[in-house]
This record gives sequence, structure tokens and C-alpha cells, in this order.
Amino acid sequence: MHEQAEGLRTVVAALCGLGRDFDAERIAEILWLAAQDDGSAAVGGAKIDSTGRRAGPATPSAADRPPTDSLASKADQPAPRSSLHTPWGDGVPGSGAVGVSLPRAGSLPRGRELARALKPLKRPWPRGRRQRLDITATVSDYVRVGELTPVFSDEPERWFDATVVVDRSPTMAVWAGTADELVRLLARTGVFRTVRVHELYADPSPENTPTLHGPLGQRVEVGGERSVHPRRLMFVFSDWASAAWRDGSQWNRLRTWADSVPTVLLNPLPSKIWRQTGMSLPAVRVVSPGRPGATNAQLRFVRTLLMDHAFPGTADRDWLPVPVNSLSPHAVGRWARTLMLADPAGCEALLLPAPGRVEQMREEEESEGVADPLSGRSLTDAYLYRASPAAVRLAVLCSLYPQVSVDLLQVVQQSLVPEATTADLAEFVVGGLVTVTEAARAGGHPVLRFRDGTREQLMPRLGTRDARRLNSAVDRFIASNSGSLDRFSAAVSGDGTATGIPVDPEPFGEVSAGALRAVGLPADAALPAGPAETT
Repeated sequence: MHEQAEGLRTVVAALCGLGRDFDAERIAEILWLAAQDDGSAAVGGAKIDSTGRRAGPATPSAADRPPTDSLASKADQPAPRSSLHTPWGDGVPGSGAVGVSLPRAGSLPRGRELARALKPLKRPWPRGRRQRLDITATVSDYVRVGELTPVFSDEPERWFDATVVVDRSPTMAVWAGTADELVRLLARTGVFRTVRVHELYADPSPENTPTLHGPLGQRVEVGGERSVHPRRLMFVFSDWASAAWRDGSQWNRLRTWADSVPTVLLNPLPSKIWRQTGMSLPAVRVVSPGRPGATNAQLRFVRTLLMDHAFPGTADRDWLPVPVNSLSPHAVGRWARTLMLADPAGCEALLLPAPGRVEQMREEEESEGVADPLSGRSLTDAYLYRASPAAVRLAVLCSLYPQVSVDLLQVVQQSLVPEATTADLAEFVVGGLVTVTEAARAGGHPVLRFRDGTREQLMPRLGTRDARRLNSAVDRFIASNSGSLDRFSAAVSGDGTATGIPVDPEPFGEVSAGALRAVGLPADAALPAGPAETT
């Protein structure tokens, strides 16, 4: 041990004597790299040991020998992989596909940061519904009167009761998991006294009037959400892309809610494409009137010259400001500070016009005409031009397969593109490259199919290394999260000898036999006759 310490001091002294600016960290890195060697180096077919002497001809180890024919054939042969398919009600029967339950990735990136952004809402309401013993007042009365009489005062409580309205229109099937995680996040943070969830469904009537339903499926009539006390806060989560938002009929109901309850709109889509949905309304920046928990009508805004030109003859009282946020911690935190701390920076908001005005605006937009459909090359070029780098990376990785499930897309985002946010995922979904398959036909899990010509434009950007990294990332995620309770249904391709379950013939991914065994698939069923490895 003493000799090793002396040798280490000699090496460090030699490094310091080289005249280089070596600090302690760099010297430690050099020693670590040297320790990775076996203490000898081959020179001219012979090895040089640690003393500097030639140790004789170097004998190649088994790992250094050229592989034999049998070993080379095994090394060049990729590990067998199984195709993953979507259970399909109208799928191909007799495929021998085996059902499997796979772990699901998180649907709400940066959830902890979102929870911290809601911290200003924890401000307590000083006069709560419950009473508590006021020890200070009790002792003061006892000292003054000489008789011990308990004194009670109002106990502070959380400021708001939250109501979360989740849009369940067909276009929101992609964001069903995100909505569920958002509700759980609001309930876990402890910011609100209570959290209620209502769901907005499209009514099957010819008028297609959306109806509001409670947690047990009961229908909530129009106006049933009017608050009985001023401390109820309403979150409306939607992509605002359904027909009810585009034609303006649902905005009248939303204005009724926002007139009586502080309301905030949440949109998973990136703000730069909001105007391509039903959210094409005037946007302004609003500030607080100076007191916490202000209603929407009390928020202050300044009309722009563009509004005066586009909507002549309207006054400020004709517009109702409603804050709107993407699912980013920055936007949510700015709104929370405006609402509770009167932040002078304010937050973004949409101006809801008087009832009937939205329909008129939609008719004017439709009169301008509809653009002709674009080719796959044009759609891809437009997407690559305007999309964020993370959204482009997601699209390129997903082009390995003709289609991709939303659950697999979230696995790819979490494993290979961790910097991607919900807005980046949304940009890929609505960017024009893919179409969303009806979730009811795909076992409740929507599938994204590439449009004609778009995948062919993206695949040249996908290298073999990226394809292997994608497959390895899926395998690692499935194996490491095999005990997760949040799962989704899939099917593993078979050899066609058994009946199996009906599936979509187009795969949405591949997985190794080892990863399938980790989630409980039998060994004999984990090796179907699927493709070896997609390159």
C-alpha cells in the first residue's frame, strides 16, 4: 500500500512538472483514464508492461481474434424483435396476435414545475367556514376579566374551490391522458379546497350542442355552474378545435360561466397555432385591479388600434377578458401571480365578444374561402420550417413506422427527446403530418397515421443509429417500468398459426422478447415470427 501511494505521488509530481495548467480535477480524470487500461500496451506485436520492459509477443485474446464463420454469422444477425400493433375492432382476424399490457409514460411533462407555478394560489382566505380556538384572545380575556372563557375565531382556509371542465370532443382523444394527469396534479398540490371535474361532450342531436356532465355522468344544465360564492375558480381544458368552438356556439356558454366565476382557459397546443383552431379571438394583455381573486370582468386591458379597425363601434364593456395559458410553467405562473399577487406584468387573455358576435365573425372568416389541400412534400417543408427543433426531432424519430400510437409517442419523448414539452408534442400532432385515428376503433387509444408523402420526406433524416436508439429506448422503458400501474393495451405480432385477436395490420413499433418477458408475456409467445430489426 505504501509503495502504491509513493508511486501515485510520483505520477502526480510528473504531471505537475510538465508545465501544463493541470488542476486537481484534470489530474483525477487523467488517472481515471489510465486506470481503465490493463496496465500494458502493445507495440510492434509485443506488450510493454508497467515497468517499461518488453513483455514478449502479444497474444490476441478471444475478444481480439477475428470471428470465425459461425461467430460472425451470429454477430451480424440482429436480435429478433416483435411488431407492436393496435387492437382494432375491424382488424385482421387470424393473425395470431397476442394481447399485452405495456407501461405508459407520463402525459404531462414538467409537472413539478407546473405545481410550483401554482404556488401564489395557496394564499389563504382569512375568514373560513370553520372556527378554531384563538389562544391569544382567550388568554387576553382571562387576564382582563379573571374568568377563563374560550374565544373562537374564523380559521383560514384555501382561497378557491376548483372546477375543471375537460372537453371530451373527438379531437381531444389525443389529450385524454394529459387531462387526467392535469386533474391529478391540481388535486395533489393542495392549492384548492376542493377539486371537481366536469366533462363537456358533444350532444348527438342535430344541433350538435355540447352538454356538461358531472363525475357520475349526470347532466349539468346550462347555468348550473354559476357559483354560489365568489371563491370558485374554473379551468377549461380543450384544444378548441371541435366544431362547437369553430362555429362560435360554445363561446356563448363560456361567456356565461366567465361572467360569474373566475375562469382560465388551458390549451395544450402551442400558442403560435391557436388561430388555426376555434380560438381565433382578439388577444390582449390584462392586469389585476389590485386585489386578489378578481373576477374576469374586473381585469383591466387596453384596446389596440388593430381592434378599433377590425371591430368599429364596439366599447370595452362589449368584451369580456378571459386569461388563456398553454401548459408551460412560465405562462401558468404569470397568470397565478396576476390573479393573486397583482403582478404588474399581467398575463395573456382572450376577449370574448357579446353573444351572437362570435357567429358573425366565423361567417366572415368562412366567406374568405378554403385553401386547396397541400401535397406531402409541401406539408413536410412547411412543418420543418415552422416547427420547433424538439417537434422536428419527434417527427423524424416517429417516421420509422407508418403510424405511431400516442402512448408510444410519449415514451419516445420521455426517453429520447426529454426537452420536448406538451406544446412540442401538440405541434407534431396538429402540424399537418399525421391524421388522428378514431380512438373508439383503436381500443380507446388514438393512433397517429402519417399522411401520404410526408413519411417519405422525413425518413432520409432518420439514420440507422437513430432507429436502433429508438428500439433500445422502448425496450429499456418497458423493462424498467414493468411494475407501473398506468398501462395501455397493445398486441404482439404472431406467426399466423393461431387465431389471436383482431389488430391493425400496420405496426406502430417494435419490442424485443426480453422486454416482453419483463411485462409477463410467456417465453413461447414472446418470440413470434416478426421482423428482425427495422433499419
